[in-house]
Amino acid sequence: MRLIYADEAGTAPAEPVRVVACVIIEGDDQWRSIDHQLSRVIRESVPELYRNGFIFHGKEVFNGGKHISRYEWAFNERLDFFKEVVSLPFAYDLPVSLGVVWSDMLSGGEGLPDFIANGTVKKQHYEHLMAFGYSLERADHFLRKYLSGCENGVVIAEDLPENRALLARGGLVFREAPYELPSSGLTPNIFQDMYGLTPPPVHYQIKHIIDAPHFAKKGQASLLQLADACAFAFRRYLSRLNHGEDLILSMLGPKQGPAFVAEPAWFDAVSSGLFNVESYVTDEIRAKNVEAFEAAMMAKALCDLLMGEPD
Repeated sequence: MRLIYADEAGTAPAEPVRVVACVIIEGDDQWRSIDHQLSRVIRESVPELYRNGFIFHGKEVFNGGKHISRYEWAFNERLDFFKEVVSLPFAYDLPVSLGVVWSDMLSGGEGLPDFIANGTVKKQHYEHLMAFGYSLERADHFLRKYLSGCENGVVIAEDLPENRALLARGGLVFREAPYELPSSGLTPNIFQDMYGLTPPPVHYQIKHIIDAPHFAKKGQASLLQLADACAFAFRRYLSRLNHGEDLILSMLGPKQGPAFVAEPAWFDAVSSGLFNVESYVTDEIRAKNVEAFEAAMMAKALCDLLMGEPD
């Protein structure tokens, strides 16, 4: 059984991007050691003044706020602490899934869904729901592809009362209604653009996440703090804010971090992804990836040949 801890960033109305990140943890062998490591980092890095009952909130740690004085706990120390927390998924091979929805994708003009136009659902809540759904689908993709569907997953999400009912009702929409996004609706990534390849259709589906999402406060489910750190890091980088790139590199490591930072497809209207899975790649998966690449290159070569032939 995998525990899928989900948290969000960028849900305020004025934020440019809605982000949901999930950290995927094996319940029997990983949970206790990761919880211990997080407690150790907090114990060793948080000043004694704040240590008792401390709960990691990315926005508060980064900026200071109601519970943390930016004058009593220096920014460079808070940033180092943040990097150590956000690096735990990479250090311990914890897969991280991501859903991204840019807030201008629903313009407020023609085509705005009726339930938003009439005020039944707030625009930022619906965009949060979309990011939540895409992130959970990528978490399910990990269960299907890298664990061969041999394990199920349970979602534990931060309890946000103003949006709980919407997330519970629609967060697993791809379980009830699988969806295929055609190539025409996709932005080529750097690799595809380099080789002139058309992105293959994406099949959004959920098969191995069971139950409805379970909601808890961070004090009740301690590893929600890791999802909080990841979501904040993604949101800060995508919003082009200072130190966002530093946090991404800490979270995704020296290989995937730079690749994420360099990839323009993340700035499309809707994106989703899965990270920290290299240790799960089997010889069979690697062979299939090579086969798919070779088939795509052959198709491109044939297309170039036909397009180059005279009438």
